[in-house]
Amino acid sequence: MSTIRKSPAGSAADCRDASLAFDMLPASSLAMPAGLCEISGETPSEDALVMPLVVCRTGKAARYSIVDGCKRFHAHRKRRTKRIPCAILHCPADKKAIGFMRMRLNRGRLLSLAEKILTLKWIRRHCEKRERMTVADMAGISRQEQTRLAPLLSARKRVTGAVLSGALDIGLVRGFLLMSRADQDAFLDTFRPCRLSYQTQREFLEWLTEISRRDRVTVCSLLKHADIQTVLRSRKLNWPQRVHKIRGLLHALRFPRLSEAESRWNRLASAANPSPAKVCFAHSPAFEKDRFEIRVTVSDPRDAKRLLGRLASVPETTYASLICPLAARRDR
Repeated sequence: MSTIRKSPAGSAADCRDASLAFDMLPASSLAMPAGLCEISGETPSEDALVMPLVVCRTGKAARYSIVDGCKRFHAHRKRRTKRIPCAILHCPADKKAIGFMRMRLNRGRLLSLAEKILTLKWIRRHCEKRERMTVADMAGISRQEQTRLAPLLSARKRVTGAVLSGALDIGLVRGFLLMSRADQDAFLDTFRPCRLSYQTQREFLEWLTEISRRDRVTVCSLLKHADIQTVLRSRKLNWPQRVHKIRGLLHALRFPRLSEAESRWNRLASAANPSPAKVCFAHSPAFEKDRFEIRVTVSDPRDAKRLLGRLASVPETTYASLICPLAARRDR
């Protein structure tokens, strides 16, 4: 064993007068820090594996807690390495001190989302409320990230896993946790085979919870609706097509009058359209404005003249109903 005296103020171990010893320690004597280690990502390279782990003595005889090098230790264990090179910090250290040392040593490294969540959970368990933000700053987690990740600190593993896998956007977690556990599981189970975009997740969660409150039914029962299940089981549709169909069904449930108005407008527009392949009719979003657009695609002058002539032959009353469908319906 070799020993080096190390005593600068503010060292990684926060020890004024600590010695650093190097030795080959039995793998069985080493333990990962509880609640501060997340093993994922790339396996350490061969060159990285020769670097010593940074460890600290625990209260138990011949037992050490890893301060830095958890991924390397995990790789050594997979290889069944019996003795591992270690740099041993000789200074008083309880669980809290070891956690602080680990956070200081990792400050210069970009933490993964999973590591940030673990770190903030550890801080919540071991630090007083008034010092948590400062400790998280020391760990390299910004105030903005602390606020963004806060809902996940009390979430169950499945919700955290959904965020880490991309099945649930972190910005939607706060509202998602307001649902019952059964409703949460139903949503995650229903859309597990695909990855919904943030916009689609937001719309589905908003509409489902609003329909649930209005109709006094559970989100779980809504997702088990026969029409939705038929779409989910369809082998003729790929997942983007299924999501599009389900969006239409949920939109109709959430906004029945608007959905009915859109159906009437689409039927009228379809009857008036002289060539759906080259002419597109589009109303304003939610009929907010008394107007609609006609987009014509042509590649031949004669075709343009023909199409415009057919558009001109559409009755004025039809155009009036397309421009202002609500007024036209009142007049009836």
